[in-house]
Amino acid sequence: MVSFILINKSDQNKFFLISIAVFYGIILVTSSITGQITYATITNEKPSTYMDGQRIATYEEMGIKSLLSKYENNTLDPIVLISDIYDRIELNEATTKNPILISTVSRNDTLERVNELKELRANLPAGVELSERYPLWSIPFVVKDIVDVKGMETTVGSANWTKFPNCVYPPVEGLPGTPTPDTLEFKDPSMLRFDIAPDPETECHQAPIANAPSVKPVANSTALIVQLALDNGAILIGKANLDQFATGLVGTRSSYGPVHNIFNEDYISGGSSSGSAAAVGLGWASFSYGTDTAGSGRVPAGFNDIVGYKPTPGLVSNNLTFPAVRSVDTNTIFTINAVDAKYVGELITMFDESDPYSKPIADNMTCTGIEAPLNFKFGVPKEIVNPNLDLFLDKRLNDLWANDTGAKEQYLAAIERMQNIGGEMVLFDYKPWEDVAKLLYGGASVSQRFLTYGNYALDNRPTGAPITMNPDTDQLIDPTTYLILKNAFYNKATRAYADEWAINLIKQQVINKDWERFNFMLLPTTPTIYRLDEVRKGYDLDFGTNPTDEQLTTKAAANTKLNSNLGTYTNFANLLETSAVALPAGYRTMNNGTDVLPFGVTLFADTLNDCQLLDLAERYETELAREQSTSREV
Repeated sequence: MVSFILINKSDQNKFFLISIAVFYGIILVTSSITGQITYATITNEKPSTYMDGQRIATYEEMGIKSLLSKYENNTLDPIVLISDIYDRIELNEATTKNPILISTVSRNDTLERVNELKELRANLPAGVELSERYPLWSIPFVVKDIVDVKGMETTVGSANWTKFPNCVYPPVEGLPGTPTPDTLEFKDPSMLRFDIAPDPETECHQAPIANAPSVKPVANSTALIVQLALDNGAILIGKANLDQFATGLVGTRSSYGPVHNIFNEDYISGGSSSGSAAAVGLGWASFSYGTDTAGSGRVPAGFNDIVGYKPTPGLVSNNLTFPAVRSVDTNTIFTINAVDAKYVGELITMFDESDPYSKPIADNMTCTGIEAPLNFKFGVPKEIVNPNLDLFLDKRLNDLWANDTGAKEQYLAAIERMQNIGGEMVLFDYKPWEDVAKLLYGGASVSQRFLTYGNYALDNRPTGAPITMNPDTDQLIDPTTYLILKNAFYNKATRAYADEWAINLIKQQVINKDWERFNFMLLPTTPTIYRLDEVRKGYDLDFGTNPTDEQLTTKAAANTKLNSNLGTYTNFANLLETSAVALPAGYRTMNNGTDVLPFGVTLFADTLNDCQLLDLAERYETELAREQSTSREV
């Protein structure tokens, strides 16, 4: 067991290293005696990808600032870059078939876009720098397929979304002002932002309204965050796969098939923004958009060895993004490093009156000249580094990485890294933060998901047949997703207010005081990573054509539990309006040393402290790069 006490900073690093050594000595002895621990350890080896003809992106090759420099110096033609990206996307579709993208802009249309951008560059006034007028000139990007792009389908990870909605609302007729089928505005899914929840016991699941237009999920408008990227010269490559309805942290619940980890096909990619992260990790895009309710903009970053920036909710427009939990959702940015995340973030931070949760202060936010303190304090959960294993939470958090000791070792190394760049560790009690986290799925907030997707879930109840990995034959909705949405309907308004009171009380009594004790917080992005077969355990069960909810719960049990584990250090973030940046933190081996996978940590800051957070993330990355360079030389 690692034991930490607060000592003066000059001795802290020595004590830290001794503690790590003692801990892992105990681990190795225990393993040799009991044979019950699958030992994982850290490694300096950066894994490659198993995918045919693919490569893991480097900043030199795909970083935004790197590409802009090459363009301005005329050492790279964007046609060469774009052609290579499409070659590799098409190769994946022909060979590995990792379902990273749901749709793409055609190669011809994209190359035409390049030529348009070249013409714009040629017509720049004298003295105007390319990156000044078009700060994303010819930078390729990908959008999570939950964000609208005019003329493209918005599937939300659901292969048969065209059936939604198929109800006449409201279910009770005759009230003053009640719309009739003749006057009711038909809800086009591409524009739908919330729906009226029917009583699941009524007959409000009939055929579409008579003479209504055919329902196709083709967007007729473009989301602000996408338009801003295009206006600044970026090139849209396509729309990325995701857990259906953005419900999940595993990346396996899409009806287009699960996105496999880009380093090892047997492992999950993380979700729900699975394809968005994988596309950046493989260099199909320099940046991508994801979303984040419970950690979907951070977990895939950790599993794909990239950066995931989750702004303070309200700084980036969510309009024309299908909601999950509308009141706390935020769009997010995936990049290769924190410098690029800040660069894109500044370009899309903007107040949007069409988004009811957009913050007016966004228009005045700039990170220019804002830096993190040279000397700062950062919070670390005492339950992890100084646990009392007789306490439930302490034991649970440590059990989560019992078979992934390399993850814990890399987290402890990240703590030391923070100390090396001027940080002073402050231990705090994580339980109140977890109490808030539990309310995201365990409280009334999850009911907001039903407002948009509940009717579709009730209309397309899964059978008990085995769930395959073939998107052409699978059922329309994952049983885990179905149960989340159905059960969300039964929350009451009283529960919603009780949750709000509880969160505010915890903030008043604990969270706000913690933020007074430290400037930032460092957590593992996830406790561990799972294999696809672990997450989909039970999906091969056959309960016939009309299973009970109890049988569906059995089928979804492993997926539900492991997904919940992945949210251990993420679910509180948006309920508390924090900003967060998920960062790479090295590699570790698993499966008795045969599998090499990345590990990630996440830095948090309080509401609207995004600029300081991103500056600190850059310093952290610089230190990590220095360490890795030194270890390679040794």
